[in-house]
Amino acid sequence: MASSVACELGSKKFSHVVCEGGFQQRHSDSVFIHHSSVGSAILAIYVDDILLTESYTNGIENANDYLKAHFMTKDMEDLDTSLGL
Repeated sequence: MASSVACELGSKKFSHVVCEGGFQQRHSDSVFIHHSSVGSAILAIYVDDILLTESYTNGIENANDYLKAHFMTKDMEDLDTSLGL
């Protein structure tokens, strides 16, 4: 039960930080979208993985830098395959 509470608190902190970075949380707890004049970004979370896709060149790098400033992250480079997407 303690890990469940910690996970929930971590999820709330993550959501708060991501929303402060300009993303809007969708109806799902695990999908965030950012719209700007240069394009859109989608950040999706599954368990402990984050999938980040954007329609403009510097968007992923900017989002990665922002997340690294607030959390310990590891960039796994480009996604080759994804089940269910």
